[in-house]
Amino acid sequence: MPGNETGMPGINIPAGLDTDGLPIGVQLYGSCGREDLLLKLPPVHATHVG
Repeated sequence: MPGNETGMPGINIPAGLDTDGLPIGVQLYGSCGREDLLLKLPPVHATHVG
């Protein structure tokens, strides 16, 4: 069941490209009411993955 139907916040983060050059993403969900934690992830991800 999609997170938006359960009230869970979710975020998609780019994770690179596959061998055909198509984008790959990671979808993460957080606990209800904890959007703040998810919104901190993209800058951290960019720092470590590039």
